[in-house]
Amino acid sequence: VPIYDPATTTAGGSRTQLPGNIIPSARFDKVAAAIAPYFPAPSGPNASADVNNFLEQGVNAQHQNEFGGKVTWQASTKNRVDGSYTYQNEFVNSSYNPFPPPLSETAPSIVKTPMIIRLGDDYLVSSNIENHATVGFNRIISGSETVDPVAGGWPAKLGYGGLPFTDGAFPIFNIASGIPQFGGGGGNPGTSAFNTFTINESLSWVKGKHTAKFGMEFIREGQNSASTGRASGYLFVNAQETGLPTSGAAYGSANGVGFASFLLGQVDSGMTNIYFAPVDGGRAGYWAGFVQDDWKVSRKLTANVGMRWDVYEPSVEVHNHAGWMNPGLPNPSAGGINGAAQFAT
Repeated sequence: VPIYDPATTTAGGSRTQLPGNIIPSARFDKVAAAIAPYFPAPSGPNASADVNNFLEQGVNAQHQNEFGGKVTWQASTKNRVDGSYTYQNEFVNSSYNPFPPPLSETAPSIVKTPMIIRLGDDYLVSSNIENHATVGFNRIISGSETVDPVAGGWPAKLGYGGLPFTDGAFPIFNIASGIPQFGGGGGNPGTSAFNTFTINESLSWVKGKHTAKFGMEFIREGQNSASTGRASGYLFVNAQETGLPTSGAAYGSANGVGFASFLLGQVDSGMTNIYFAPVDGGRAGYWAGFVQDDWKVSRKLTANVGMRWDVYEPSVEVHNHAGWMNPGLPNPSAGGINGAAQFAT
């Protein structure tokens, strides 16, 4: 495939083919030159081909440990207390894809740690009145770590500057001409913790033909998340940068090579995510109260009546990182026209 020198582009779009169709090493972009040695040698039955010549090898494995227990204490003839605890640890080993670290776009591990705690109390107030109360707490932590981290971060090691913020992960490259997307520190490094606290209280009262129940429920939810995906850059490299613009339909398909454009540092487009608040802490609450009665009108007819009251507390972000578009807020960047971003304070 002919490779053309983008440095020779004329006003009319003509370019000169590189002598011998070879890029001199002195022309290599410094970042590309630092990345190139990490590409593995061709392997597998297609090793002699120009593209798709690497056979990915790896092991996908899942390790899971679980344990739990329950204790019941008969405090008295009228009072019984129950407690339970459940724990689970799950470790998922994923094979590297499409290349070994640091070029892998797949995280090698995901850790999930659920914890469930329950405490209940049943108390017989009298022969026809019983109280049941339950307190619970759930916690789930899940996340993935950055693939093959290095001190100071990969952008600094590769000489890739200009990033306003980086989590140290390997930059992501999307190169045309048969090379799969690679990098990114394993996809989207981050962690999340979900906490749920619950209280349930109900009182049952049997009186004649009526079985009445009164109760309430309270739920408090919290989530802390940290994620910095694509903070080291997401770059697209096409074959057109080393193709011949005047070749019509052949431009970038029958001439030009994406990896050649990469070696010359000819990036087609790129982006990076800037995290002013990489850690979010969402909180929400819920209250409910109810009363119900099962009234046995006759031997063949039972009426079930009741009422429930639900209150959902507004969701908040504990660090005031929440933002939204306020259609009634004047936008100073648009001449005072209504419609601007507003953030919690």
